[in-house]
Amino acid sequence: MSIESTSKFSLVSSGELQVSHVSPHKRVIGKVFGSINRRWEKHTVLLTDTQIYSQEKYGIFSMPIYLDLIQHIDVVSTWEPAINSAVQLKFTDGIIFLQANSPYERDRWFHSLLWKYSILNHKKALKMTSCPEIIAKELKSLVNIALKSQLHDPQVWTDCLVLISNQLNHTNSLPPNALEEIIEALGPALGQLNPPTPELCDFFSRYCRDGPCAAAAVVVFAPGVHCILKHNVDFGKYTYIRTFARDFIIALASQDSCKESLPCFVHTMHSPSARCPHPRVLPNLMAVFLAAIWSAFDTKCSYRRNSSVNLLLGSNRTEISNNKLPKEKVTSCFMKMIELCATHEDWVKEMAPLLHPIPFPEEALKFPSFVMGMVNVLKRFANDSRPEVRECLFPMREGKECWIQLIAPDHNCCPDNGQTFCEIVRTLLDRATVRRKLVRQLAHSTLDAFRLMVIRGDEFFVRVMYPPSSRMLSEMLESDVIEDKEQKEQALSTLCSNPDGERLYRAMCDRQTALCNLAQLGGPTKLTMPAHSTVSTCVC
Repeated sequence: MSIESTSKFSLVSSGELQVSHVSPHKRVIGKVFGSINRRWEKHTVLLTDTQIYSQEKYGIFSMPIYLDLIQHIDVVSTWEPAINSAVQLKFTDGIIFLQANSPYERDRWFHSLLWKYSILNHKKALKMTSCPEIIAKELKSLVNIALKSQLHDPQVWTDCLVLISNQLNHTNSLPPNALEEIIEALGPALGQLNPPTPELCDFFSRYCRDGPCAAAAVVVFAPGVHCILKHNVDFGKYTYIRTFARDFIIALASQDSCKESLPCFVHTMHSPSARCPHPRVLPNLMAVFLAAIWSAFDTKCSYRRNSSVNLLLGSNRTEISNNKLPKEKVTSCFMKMIELCATHEDWVKEMAPLLHPIPFPEEALKFPSFVMGMVNVLKRFANDSRPEVRECLFPMREGKECWIQLIAPDHNCCPDNGQTFCEIVRTLLDRATVRRKLVRQLAHSTLDAFRLMVIRGDEFFVRVMYPPSSRMLSEMLESDVIEDKEQKEQALSTLCSNPDGERLYRAMCDRQTALCNLAQLGGPTKLTMPAHSTVSTCVC
């Protein structure tokens, strides 16, 4: 009889059992007397990969019982109350009953014995053949057994994947189509296991990184990755799932046959609607993105691997930092992904606070392709109509470095001698509803950058910036947003060192003199505007 249940059981390795042996009887009278005279022995039974044995070593278990001698494993179905919680093992010389304390323990022993028995038979079958078709068939059968098993234990997938990995390592002639069939059989495990086991994720990562069937693996793993990213996964606890998601995205972006794979993946994760219905997708994508950048650039970043994974991957290395991906590959892939994420308006509002504190290693900020990728994201932030998004370009608090400073021409991370800085500042000025506040923020963050542009007097900055850098410096002085006296004097001397700046300074002095004269004649001493006024209101 087969046992059908929705319960999940852990793999059992030892336990207290009542054991009885019954010789085979062909006649009914022999079976009746056998049940009456049945003798039970109490044993501490231990289950290994190849045998069952007892610590006491007497009676039925005076010698170990090898699993390959078993002909059939089943749950007892009988009217006898003495063995209604027993598992029967059929041999050529009789039947052994293993009586547990409860039906639950009986089911644990039944599924554990069935799994050990199945994997042992598959090992024997694989040793006896070299035919690729038969090998693929046996491995697919083993995967299906693991998927359908009611054992919810990481050791099940460890045993399964170690056997598959060892077989693939020793079988160099396995054709690609057979390997694709095995990967395709393993694919559904991502959706069924919540969370997926470390062994399964590392096995999949291996084939995403350098497997001969990476393209086929991407197609098979896509539904599982969608499921992972749409659910609340603790990537801090399950770092191996995050690593697998990283390797999957890199394999997806590296496909030469289809350049639209990554855009299609990002847009599918968002859904066609204007607002993503899955609130965990973007935080999970950002977690994978940040972890990938840190693992590629930070030399101090390392993660421990367990011994079973080392065995599975055929490596004695204990740190993932020794198997780091190339910086160029990681950067090109994930910067493209983050730019695609920034095309969705609802995601931009969530991305900006996550990127506000500049959560990247210093080495990444000096890498040209990374900085140029971030420039496109920063331009998207500057063009956004929401003030809270644009605020993420400025410091979180006083003394904290910000994005607008990193792209300024006086910073060593500036990617293009200040062109991006000028474009973003001009966009911010066009978008600003309260100009004085923005001028104050620019004065506190990038005063030295504007002084440098005025001193250099490059025509480019005058052409791109409106108003030009000298007029911007004049506006800072006229608005009285530079609080430090020494900085104010430096800004004034810088402004006067340029002919255009000196003309602006004289015009500013004339306006201030006219205002003072107006006040002395009894005119207004304070200029105010109605609440919620904007620059356009003032111009009108």
